[in-house]
Formats: sequence, structure tokens, C-alpha cells
Amino acid sequence: MEFDLENPLTSLKEYQSDEIPDLFLSESDHIPSKNFLRCLRTSAEFYVSFREEAISRILQAQYSCNYDPFIPYLAVNYMDRFISRQEIPQGKPWILRLVVISCLSLAAKDEEQTLLHLQLSGR
Repeated sequence: MEFDLENPLTSLKEYQSDEIPDLFLSESDHIPSKNFLRCLRTSAEFYVSFREEAISRILQAQYSCNYDPFIPYLAVNYMDRFISRQEIPQGKPWILRLVVISCLSLAAKDEEQTLLHLQLSGR
């Protein structure tokens, strides 16, 4: 399926009618889990400070490495999804660095793949 920049809505006609509901069903895989609210109630201060520090480090990396703004956006999304599904042990500061590096790496790799795809498709 080719994406038409002149008329982007024409590409929707190529989808089968049963494919679009499947896209909405998979959306729940890309948002923080419902259990995250329970985690926030029990140890909100820890998770809020963890998230603030992680976002701060992600933004520092963006400025120092001159990343495209899409990379920190993706990294924060990956981090939110991870910490909503995985209990973060307290008192281990290296975990924060590991999560930030992992999320930034995934985001940069995703951006790289997107750019490669666009280059190969001639866009």
C-alpha cells in the first residue's frame, strides 16, 4: 500500500473493512496498563519522581544528541508502558538509567526504521 501525500485518505480504501477494527483492538497494547492506577495509589510518590527523573534524562539526551523530537516522545511512551506493567524496585538508581537508555534506544531504532522505510519507498 502506497501512501499518497496529495490525498492521504485514499489509502484507507485499500483496507479491508475488517482490518480497521483490528487496528483499534491492538491499541490497548500501546497504552499504559490499567494496573498502573493501582500502583500509583500505593506508591504514587515513587512513580511520579521516577517518571519525572526519567523524562528529565530523556530530554537531556535529546538536547545533547540533537534528537528529532519524535524520539523523546516515543521514549516516554515506551517508558510509561513499561513502568505501568513492571514493578520498579525502589532504592536501585541504576534501574532508572537502564530504563531511560532502553527506551531511548528503542525509540531511536524505531525512528531509524521509519526513515529507512521512507527512503526505500521514495518519499
